[in-house]
Amino acid sequence: LYQQFNGPFDYTIIGNTHNPSDSWSFPYPAPGTMLTSTSSNLNLAPNQTIVGAYLTWAGISNGANTTLTINGTTFTPDLINITDPFPQAAASPYFSAVKDITGFVQSTANGNYQVTNFNLNPFQGNYYSTADYFAGWNIIVVYSNPTLPNKQLNIYDGYRFVVGNGINTITLPINNLNVTNNIGAKMTYIVYNGSPNLYPSENAKFNGQTLSNAQNPPNNPFNGTNSFTSSNTSWNMDVDTYDISNMISVGNTSATFSMSSGSYRMISTI
Repeated sequence: LYQQFNGPFDYTIIGNTHNPSDSWSFPYPAPGTMLTSTSSNLNLAPNQTIVGAYLTWAGISNGANTTLTINGTTFTPDLINITDPFPQAAASPYFSAVKDITGFVQSTANGNYQVTNFNLNPFQGNYYSTADYFAGWNIIVVYSNPTLPNKQLNIYDGYRFVVGNGINTITLPINNLNVTNNIGAKMTYIVYNGSPNLYPSENAKFNGQTLSNAQNPPNNPFNGTNSFTSSNTSWNMDVDTYDISNMISVGNTSATFSMSSGSYRMISTI
């Protein structure tokens, strides 16, 4: 559990992938093609007041000395998570970084957020092929609105992976819940390295029930889509939101999320 809010709160997520195409397409993209600059727009309504903003970014390498520049301001992580699906390889880790940028987003407010100097191309030589490359960033924006019903909003941060030739299913506990109303209950995850190409045994489940919606088929949930922008070209980075009102009950204090894949995927945020 990284952050928790109780009251009339909701959230949106902005961000972008730095993969210009699906890295799992064939033929694989040429080396040195990951983007170094992208942007995204924040468009809150006048009655939506920013109370928290958390920058996350991820990609190849162990994240050492990683920074991210937004609209000319450079941010150093509060926390770096590292995971390594293939520890037998010489160098194949992946990182995710987190930074509380609440004050910055409150000052900037609506408008364009331009990320620059996010260049992971120099690390490509440590990986087997360009199919292994990904990079992307998001800002989770929590806002209050007096017209909203009271609810609990939890943000979970970490870094775990599934890999088809090893750990092809993981189950993550979701603790510190206080469910007083399940009407409109929802969850969002940020998962990296997905692909619209189908892979065997792929699914995402909440409390044992398979998650799916119009953008995310039950057998291909990590397909490079974004629920907030409706994009289906969010290459190798999923930001997917699901209705879980029928999967959770009043009085619940915990839940589970599980993910499976015949390929390898990394999850940083719920």
